[in-house]
Amino acid sequence: MDGAILDLEFAGRGDEVLFVRTGNIYGQGGGSLWRNDKKGQKLGWAKMDSLLQGAAEDANLTLYGDISVLEIVRNPVNAHHILVRGLERVNWITRDLGSSYLAVKTPGDTIGSHTYWIKPHETEPEWLLALVKGSNCFEASQTQWAKCTNDLFFSNDFGQSWKNLTANAAGRVASFITADWGWRIGEKASDAMPKETILATAFESIKDFQLHETGWDNKAAFIVSKDMFQSKHETVVQCGNQFQYAQGKIFLAKTSACEDGDGSKNGKGQAAHAGLSTVEMHISSDLGKSFQEACFPVPLKDNGYFLVEMERQTFILIDHDDVDFPKAVSPTDSLYNSDSESTVFTLSLPDVYTTRYSVDFHHVGGINGIFIANQIDPSAFRDPDIVNGKSKWEDYLITRISRDGGSEWMYLDRPSVGADSKQYTCNGCSLHLHGISSWTYTDGLSPLYSHRSAPGIIMGVGNVGDRLTYDKDFVNTYISVDAGQNWDEICKGSHIYEFGDHGGVIVMARHATDGPTDHLWFSLDEGECWEGPVKFQYTINLQNIRVEPRGASHLFMLHGSTCLKSSAAGCTADSPNSVKGVVMAFDVEKVLPSLSTCTEADFTQWSPTLDNCILGENITITQRKRTSECFNGLEFMRSVQRTPCDCTEKDTECDFGSFYDSMKRECTHLPDFELLKDTCPAIQSGEYKLSTTDSRFISNDNCVHKSDVIPDTKDSDQGSGNRGSDKSSGTWLGHFASFLFVILLLVFTVGIIWTFLPDGNKETCLNILPEPVNDVLGRGLEYIAAVFKNAFYFMKDLMTRGRYSGGSSFEPLSGGDEFLVDYHDIQSARPLT
Repeated sequence: MDGAILDLEFAGRGDEVLFVRTGNIYGQGGGSLWRNDKKGQKLGWAKMDSLLQGAAEDANLTLYGDISVLEIVRNPVNAHHILVRGLERVNWITRDLGSSYLAVKTPGDTIGSHTYWIKPHETEPEWLLALVKGSNCFEASQTQWAKCTNDLFFSNDFGQSWKNLTANAAGRVASFITADWGWRIGEKASDAMPKETILATAFESIKDFQLHETGWDNKAAFIVSKDMFQSKHETVVQCGNQFQYAQGKIFLAKTSACEDGDGSKNGKGQAAHAGLSTVEMHISSDLGKSFQEACFPVPLKDNGYFLVEMERQTFILIDHDDVDFPKAVSPTDSLYNSDSESTVFTLSLPDVYTTRYSVDFHHVGGINGIFIANQIDPSAFRDPDIVNGKSKWEDYLITRISRDGGSEWMYLDRPSVGADSKQYTCNGCSLHLHGISSWTYTDGLSPLYSHRSAPGIIMGVGNVGDRLTYDKDFVNTYISVDAGQNWDEICKGSHIYEFGDHGGVIVMARHATDGPTDHLWFSLDEGECWEGPVKFQYTINLQNIRVEPRGASHLFMLHGSTCLKSSAAGCTADSPNSVKGVVMAFDVEKVLPSLSTCTEADFTQWSPTLDNCILGENITITQRKRTSECFNGLEFMRSVQRTPCDCTEKDTECDFGSFYDSMKRECTHLPDFELLKDTCPAIQSGEYKLSTTDSRFISNDNCVHKSDVIPDTKDSDQGSGNRGSDKSSGTWLGHFASFLFVILLLVFTVGIIWTFLPDGNKETCLNILPEPVNDVLGRGLEYIAAVFKNAFYFMKDLMTRGRYSGGSSFEPLSGGDEFLVDYHDIQSARPLT
């Protein structure tokens, strides 16, 4: 293939079609588009550029250069619909998985690089939102670039035509900062919004926008429109700058110095500080109708946030406005864990390593409550070499693991022997692994990896020692098959890895950072034995191994580039200019054709909890025996049994405003406890009640008999501190709920049958009824069927996300240049300054 592999996407309801985008990995532009509908086989690859060029000519749209694709946008509702973003003023849409294309104009007829993002609707297959630099940016000089407005566009035909919502607002919105769809699948009926609802942050006045320079701004606002800005929108929160939706809540960054109309400070909580360089977090639990300020146990200003959504928990990493040097300039954020309502936070781990594009914080897939993070060693802040710039912060990274939802962090236990069977004899050393921050660089090391389809299996690249090293001569590859309790060093050097067949197959090969390779290895027993080597046709620099997003297939895609002949035997490139992109398919089923699908006798039960429950639950998971050589199969459904545990102190963490004193072995108030308590709105309103024990249960901990451990906590509380009194609806409401449940169950059953009933049979059923009833009932059933289909495809897409997306779980709530930067240049969130 021409150029480096920039992106690889699986598409189709069965992920049967692959798209690859190639180009210059160091350039800012796009590249060519390739397609394969033969499960990645070599003969199945076809370059799409001529089809895209022909579609542009058919539409009378002019391209001034070669085809240059910036992004492949998949439709979450209809898997056959794909939008291809171009670098120039042309996009392409396909409704048949890339067999044919229709060329269309970009939103606002602007160049493609001026489109920040395009977001599909969750249930409407034709609806798109796009944030685009305004038309005034075409004439702007470099010095005037900051004054370019941002327009929001809407399409109801999957990008064939666009409507400018800024124009719809008729002067009521000057420039958008960011936006998102307001309607969400699965929300409570009382909270549900019309499907046209849009949430946004924006400058409402052009004068205010023109006065904006950099950083957070008091004149921005969080706004809501329920009719595509045809009528006056609702201004919900003045000074709202950036927001993100997670765990059914909206998290909004609002300036600390926000003023009410009378000139008084609006932010009278903890973060009400002067200056526009700082923000405070506000959270809505009713889809933006109202907000409450979040409480953090530090009297410091906040420069920006990372929001981290981890299944049943929400974490926030904060870039505090530290005054102490060198901590003030360190690449660190503080990690905070929320209570059950995501409003009152406690410190989980300080000094977590972050970069502009990523944060080294990893959730172990498939198991709630287990996290691994990289932290700056506290000794770095006292080292003179850091102060005078002789040492790098990366030289002080250490890896920690939490097995209780972030309450307690420990070092990773090192393996006893290396891959060369030599004993590790160092005293006090531990295992350290590279995080996603290492992967964001072109020549980065493979990051820590796990997947929800393979619970308990973790692989990573790192070293045994006092700290993490980047020296490739001392970096090796490790695996844990018990969710991080024990680790094995499986081979020397840096490797890349992937799990398929729901964890039943692991594929591994040397990564490009360790040099070219001409083979791979695979394991059918969770890394205890490795089969191979499986030879390639020629030697390559391997960058990544991918499997379809569910992790269910036994078909693996390897991609990288050809290597220089001077670097290793079997390399084919004569010069750097002749290096080509390479994509290869490896199907384990073709290597082992006699391997059958597992039977019931091939499975056993495994628990990651052993004697220690995790978040109040003893978990038992069905998995294939390591001695069974068979495939789990594409349709394998893993059984997970959860049994509540009696509460113990391991289910608790220190309450808001307290810390764990290791000398006293108890939670103790912070020096600023009274100030923190008096400035926390949730505490002052009585919504959150501090425990007299200075402890609380970890968020979403499901242990039972809570009052036996913390007497002033109700047994019904779902983790965290005490909440206000519960309200009972009475017996009549219970009867009504039962009646409603029966009705909904009946509708659900009829809807499922109607959804998958052939059209001919539907017509036969309806013809039995009188014509008026026939028509009304038919339309009603078709509507229910459409809802079921939309929900089905939404849930499928929810379970199919790309691997190594550069930290896709980390969304920006940031200030500074975030207003101006090209969103597609940001691979992961980092507060910008």
